[in-house]
Amino acid sequence: MRPQLVVSGITSLSDAILSIESGASSIGFIFYDDARKISMERAAEIVNQLPPFTSIMGEFLDTPVDKVKLHQRVCKLSSIRLCGTENADFIRRLNCRIIKLIRLKPDIEISKIKRNENCIYDFKLNFRMKNDGKRIMLYNRASQAMSKFPKSILSGGINPENISKVLNYSPSAVRINSGAEAFIGKKDKNKLNKIYGAIIEKN
Repeated sequence: MRPQLVVSGITSLSDAILSIESGASSIGFIFYDDARKISMERAAEIVNQLPPFTSIMGEFLDTPVDKVKLHQRVCKLSSIRLCGTENADFIRRLNCRIIKLIRLKPDIEISKIKRNENCIYDFKLNFRMKNDGKRIMLYNRASQAMSKFPKSILSGGINPENISKVLNYSPSAVRINSGAEAFIGKKDKNKLNKIYGAIIEKN
């Protein structure tokens, strides 16, 4: 089955439409403190101008559950990506598709990650080294993660240059953000086309 393409960090209607036209099966809005953060009101304006049945993902970081539910209703979110310390009880209180971010680390023990049947896992591949601040891609950890959680998403540091390698791990979806940008907050048509082209070619 062909992996889905999720394009996140959307900040404008033009980028939302560009992402959909470039093969994205879902677009994402970031609602926590980030360079691409968007307000609930602005996201709702964009969503209301998109084609019917567009899949919308909202991203949150340790946000109170009632506030998450408000965003879900106002922005017509199809899925919610949780990027913080949200636990199983928090997840149970949300009534939609839940994506839980797991930040991979060089020393993480994949075997100790407990499966939650109420969510889909999103494994973040890139890791910032403490000594020099350099980001590395933890492909070896991705292999282990996908072996234990085969219907998962891969994200973090994915771009046109490494998308083919990422696809070798057979994720259900890939989440793209900065790797498809011309600059922060602005998507690049050529990069999006290269990424989606690699998905088509792989399958």
